[in-house]
Amino acid sequence: MKKLVLVFLVMMSLLSLLAADQGITVTVGQDITVVINPTTVNFGSVLPDTNANGAVEDVSFDATGSNVDVNVEVTTVSGEPFTSGLKFDGTLAQGQDILLPCVLSGDLCTYVLEIVDTTLDVPDTFKKGVYPGTITYTITEAVV
Repeated sequence: MKKLVLVFLVMMSLLSLLAADQGITVTVGQDITVVINPTTVNFGSVLPDTNANGAVEDVSFDATGSNVDVNVEVTTVSGEPFTSGLKFDGTLAQGQDILLPCVLSGDLCTYVLEIVDTTLDVPDTFKKGVYPGTITYTITEAVV
């Protein structure tokens, strides 16, 4: 009988050693990830005094990995003929907002790839040459 009691006491001691406290924390915030393609928008060879010259690849915006509605604003377009001729979906690109809404799938946001028709108008005053430019975007949580 004494052996049985001793084994029971040893087992109770082992069980109490398995319990432990674990702290938990969470940071609730926004995650915004946007991939903009292509890296360089290329219009190939175009002629002066032409409109709606299509880009080799249209500009696309992908917010996969974000957890909020995302707004992409075309803040500035620099370099001519881009400042006055770069268009997204037929409207001057500078000042446009592209909304990438979160579509809930369970507890996760999913996003539709947004592709804009990317064109360039070239005035008749442009001479032969290579013209560089830059598009600057401001990316924020969208207020809808």
